[in-house]
Amino acid sequence: MKQEVNLSIKEIETLCLLYNECRLSVQEETELEYILLCTAYSSDIINETKELMGLSRQMKLADDTSARHRRTPLQKALIWTLSAAASVAIILTGSVFLYKINEMGTSTGDSHYVAYVKGKQVDEKTARKIAETEAAKVEEFMQAIERQKAAEQNKVKQFFNNQNSKR
Repeated sequence: MKQEVNLSIKEIETLCLLYNECRLSVQEETELEYILLCTAYSSDIINETKELMGLSRQMKLADDTSARHRRTPLQKALIWTLSAAASVAIILTGSVFLYKINEMGTSTGDSHYVAYVKGKQVDEKTARKIAETEAAKVEEFMQAIERQKAAEQNKVKQFFNNQNSKR
């Protein structure tokens, strides 16, 4: 039924008028429905006939189903894998950054500590203790990041092993 429709707008409007007056056979109505689905013409009578036939709903449904892309299981697995890899990359980048900062902060050779508590400068000994406390917190945070990174890597390995066992 894939035929080219070469009707003018006047001819289509005439067919629509005949349809509205119930003067078309069932076969002619079917052909008109096909013509209206294929045509790019638009007028009041054509649009009214499309609504009477329910074609506007069919066209919207056809557009919605063709526009919606359903993901296959392989695509879902790929998206999940890429998300996990991106998470691991972010964690690694953050941990390297924090490690570099921690390395720079632990060298106590010629360091001079300055800290302020409630807007007032404290002596160097107190400032050093505050800095060491903060460094300990950072180290604890780094260890938590490393544990999280290891857990993410294990999840990725399990996922790949699961995918490979399904094949």
